[in-house]
Amino acid sequence: MMYYHNFLVDVSRYAELGKDNDFPELDCCPMCRARNRLQRHGFYERNAIETEASTYRVTICRLICPDCKKTVSIRKRQIPHTYVAWLIHEKLSVSESQEVRVHGTIRTVEATNP
Repeated sequence: MMYYHNFLVDVSRYAELGKDNDFPELDCCPMCRARNRLQRHGFYERNAIETEASTYRVTICRLICPDCKKTVSIRKRQIPHTYVAWLIHEKLSVSESQEVRVHGTIRTVEATNP
């Protein structure tokens, strides 16, 4: 489950802070409604494409409910709508480009050397 939070910083600052963002603590599980504080369960990253020239690697914080064991990901509310998972980039080879439909917009994603 994705939990959206307003971090009060722009996307570039959010990406720059990474794990040092002020991630909120949740005192109630949004899935089972248990009144226990969710525990940190790691971080992962995703790509956020704001414009053709502005692509950011953003950090998402994961929490886990001690009761139901389900995870919640905390993400910045204002991440651009063209939020692209790493999987799209992983599928591209070094020599190809691919058109990707992201929220109704077609974008050409160029492969880069790993």
